[in-house]
Amino acid sequence: MIACAAAVLLVCLTEAAPCRGFQVTVHPVHKTLTEVEYVADRGVLEVAFWLWPPDLEAELSARAGKRVDLDREQKDKKLDGLLTTWISEVFVVKRTDGKACPHKWVGKELAIDACWVYFEVDVGKRDSAVELENKALLRIAESPIHTTTFVRGKKRSIRNLTRDAGRWKLVLREESDEEKPDREAKPDRKEKPKGGAG
Repeated sequence: MIACAAAVLLVCLTEAAPCRGFQVTVHPVHKTLTEVEYVADRGVLEVAFWLWPPDLEAELSARAGKRVDLDREQKDKKLDGLLTTWISEVFVVKRTDGKACPHKWVGKELAIDACWVYFEVDVGKRDSAVELENKALLRIAESPIHTTTFVRGKKRSIRNLTRDAGRWKLVLREESDEEKPDREAKPDRKEKPKGGAG
């Protein structure tokens, strides 16, 4: 009896035969993967941004108010322009004065299972920190997850950004020891030998 019920369930799940009153709903996970590397000598963030093509298509369609087909846009040579505008709206980097940093398009890789978008963000050399906000997929998903890796020199930090916690202060450079206030300076004291002799 259990084997028979399992077989009927399997048929329903694989949609090989109609099943009344039984519906399988899959909750998709909407995510992006981003690597942000600070290039100090140029004052830029080099960004590699990954997302699933159906999510990108849905997001661009929601933004445009009409269906956007990635393949058609690619053939019509309009996709780079759409992505450039969209990425500057959803991947926002602000200086300490609150002004958004400009983006420079580098390129993309589009496949069936992945879309990589490459761009740079000009953060300049004067600020020691900037604020990153990732608002991608918020038009199509209640709670997308943006796994973001920040690389500065040999230091690597990873954080998940979400709708509720979508911002990250990126420290571009630490204060050098000369610039730090001398709060930790202590007088040079000779240690007394242990054992009571002094």
